[in-house]
Amino acid sequence: YWWLEYRNIAPLIHDMRWVKEAWEIENLRRAFAIHAEIYRKLMVALKPGENEALGQALFEHELRVQPDEISFGLDDYEASIIVAAGANAAIGHYMANNQVIEDGDLVLVDAGVVCNGYSSDITSTFPANGRFSDRQRELYGIVLEAQKKAIATMKPGSTQLDAHLAVYEHMAAHGLGEFNYGRCGHPVGLNIHDANGDGDRPLEPGVVLVIEPFLVMPEEGIGIRIESGVLITEDGHELLPDAPKEIEELKTDNG
Repeated sequence: YWWLEYRNIAPLIHDMRWVKEAWEIENLRRAFAIHAEIYRKLMVALKPGENEALGQALFEHELRVQPDEISFGLDDYEASIIVAAGANAAIGHYMANNQVIEDGDLVLVDAGVVCNGYSSDITSTFPANGRFSDRQRELYGIVLEAQKKAIATMKPGSTQLDAHLAVYEHMAAHGLGEFNYGRCGHPVGLNIHDANGDGDRPLEPGVVLVIEPFLVMPEEGIGIRIESGVLITEDGHELLPDAPKEIEELKTDNG
């Protein structure tokens, strides 16, 4: 019909999804809390000699016993978690989840949990045997500090790009700039990678993002990603429920 004018309404819908309402934030907060608790269990279970598949099986079990409003971060549960040990953690989106975890491996776990349609996204990296090597401790500490520096930039008026630059500059200051993989974060909401992920839009109270610096060193068989949820508030930011990530928290009796 010649008198009709067609317009793409996606930008309008994306704009509506940028700032979350209180009910949306509470669902995200609950998704992150459940997610973090599941990871605490996985960190104990995924020890040397176990298979990466155990992490996927436990994740599936823990979600299936939740109330009906809790579900997987992706529609296909077989693609809803990354469990990557050793060199597999240096693969950006490793999905095989079928290799034996060796003594001395770092294990990277990345997944999403949905509460009433709103998705968390947390990545944890931890030593399978409960003990970092000197090199692992050094690199993990750099990535963790990079995440903290990125989160420190986050407030109304700052941008996702500000956070990303904070990560890159910290990595580069330690001679690791070339091993910094991709952008350091993205919004979460109705999708695990939600709309408005371009990076230069000023943050506003009610925006929810994740910050996930990723160090990739395949020649050393090391991949380290630490991902946490952040809510922008009126005067800064609030950290959403998170899995253990401080070095002292990651010591276990595994091994």
